[in-house]
Amino acid sequence: MTFPTDKWGVPSRMFGAVDDDFYGLVGRIALVAALLEDRLYVLYGQLALKPQDELATAHGSATTLDRLAGAPGTQLVGECRKLLHRFWPDYRDEAEVFLNDSASALQGRHEIVHSLWPFSKAEQVRGWRHVPPRKRQERDRPVEWTSLTAEQLPELLAELVRLVARCTSRVEGWVQLAPQRPASSRITDTGPFHCRDNRI
Repeated sequence: MTFPTDKWGVPSRMFGAVDDDFYGLVGRIALVAALLEDRLYVLYGQLALKPQDELATAHGSATTLDRLAGAPGTQLVGECRKLLHRFWPDYRDEAEVFLNDSASALQGRHEIVHSLWPFSKAEQVRGWRHVPPRKRQERDRPVEWTSLTAEQLPELLAELVRLVARCTSRVEGWVQLAPQRPASSRITDTGPFHCRDNRI
């Protein structure tokens, strides 16, 4: 027995009738989250490879940077948190909020990308995924269900876009690259997370 497929060759028996808008939202969430992970990796490199570091320390930092290439975004957030003291003091609180928001958004991406969403419409979706024992809400329930409203997927996408814009703009302005910095040279007009033209 053959089953009809969509224009990309996905048989209807796999997920049932799924809106193209839903596929589009999930795909964009995955792509923008990957870009955020790339930006977090660049940020970690800025924090870890300070020019005034001693050669041996810099070599160790470079080794760690290689080790973290391709690491999950939540792991990169954790590594950046360990180096929070290397952000400029005026901006550490804001940087910590950024890292917390990134971890939350990337966890949302993980739950969406790694779940199955049969018969999903953009206005209301319900999906499920298998969860390892250490992350189960209930010990004897290996499957976790997630219900989303029409607003939640676009909201997550918008949050990821916002975080990428914040992390992209003038990364070097966030990080304490020298022992001291003249007060007149500090960013005071827009802050280190501002993106003037939304470049990515």
